Amino acid sequence: MATRGHPSPFNSPNQFEELSHLPDDDIQLPASDPHTTTRSEPATQLRVHKPPPIYVYGVTNYRDMVKYLTETLEEEQYYCKALPNETVKINVNTSESYRRLIKRLQDDKIVHHTYQIREERAYRVVLRNLHHSIPPNEIQAELETLGHKVRNVLNIRHRVTKEPLPLYFIDLEPQDNNKSIYDLQLLCNMKIVVEAPRKKNHIVQCTRCQSYGHTKSYCSRPYVCVKCGGEHNTTLCTKDPTAPATCALCGGDHPASYKGCVIYKNLQHARGKTHHPIHPTATQTSTTPVNINDARQFPSLPRTLHPVPAPEPPPPSYSRIVTHHQQPTNTTDQLSIFLNEFKTMFSQLIQQNSMILNMLSTVIHKLAN
Repeated sequence: MATRGHPSPFNSPNQFEELSHLPDDDIQLPASDPHTTTRSEPATQLRVHKPPPIYVYGVTNYRDMVKYLTETLEEEQYYCKALPNETVKINVNTSESYRRLIKRLQDDKIVHHTYQIREERAYRVVLRNLHHSIPPNEIQAELETLGHKVRNVLNIRHRVTKEPLPLYFIDLEPQDNNKSIYDLQLLCNMKIVVEAPRKKNHIVQCTRCQSYGHTKSYCSRPYVCVKCGGEHNTTLCTKDPTAPATCALCGGDHPASYKGCVIYKNLQHARGKTHHPIHPTATQTSTTPVNINDARQFPSLPRTLHPVPAPEPPPPSYSRIVTHHQQPTNTTDQLSIFLNEFKTMFSQLIQQNSMILNMLSTVIHKLAN
């Protein structure tokens, strides 16, 4: 489970798992506050969200892992769940325990991935009708005068032409007054509209290990090249640009980020709660619903793919079979048929010539009279 050159504290090897189909939004929803507020207490209280799960790879000895976790946390501060491909999902109860465990995993170079703490996520909105030439620092300064703490200001560009649009992404630091930004109607002497960002219709992909369901910011898995599928950083790839790419997920002749990949299509169908995945696996049938939150729905694929057998030719039609049986197989029979056809054609030609001669005779007779 540790990277090369580092012994694993769980006595488990560091093996690159092919797939990690775990959703980016696999974070516990906030639980309702069991304590009811009285009239004398303030009505607005910050919700405490559970920390995101941590997925640890290459765990072959669970007892060693428990011993490792107990050295960092107390037993009542975490619980685990075993997943396929020697993967263990760890949930901790507090943010302090989460940060302590993540730091320990990073220091020991344990292969894992996780997500951002909900309380640390930026509050993103979209500012519409704001001219693209306005410097981002001016927008940030004016928003901060209104009581908002800005983390980032980004001008949105056209997806194809890359031209700047009158749209901005605004990332705010988490505060109690974040929602009040929707009340803004004027900014930088321009009439604006504040909207919530559109929900993404695609599954996030890690540009480090090329797996779906998480991002590189919280991933420590081995590098996988998006071009050739090798175990190295994509920026260090030496593949010939003219050579076909190799997908690290399905082995096809396309980059791992290709949205036509069968792995991506299966995940998209699962996300849409369809009951008919494109290529059902051993744990999926055409009548079994797919749950993207269950990693067992998407087991690892082998690196060496078996070639697809060529389709069998369609059976011959009835008319083709009858015609085949009617065709003569003897050379003498073929010659006899040819002579009969030639005799028929010759007879028709003689009849046509006789008709022409009769017509000429009639015309000559009339001209003579």
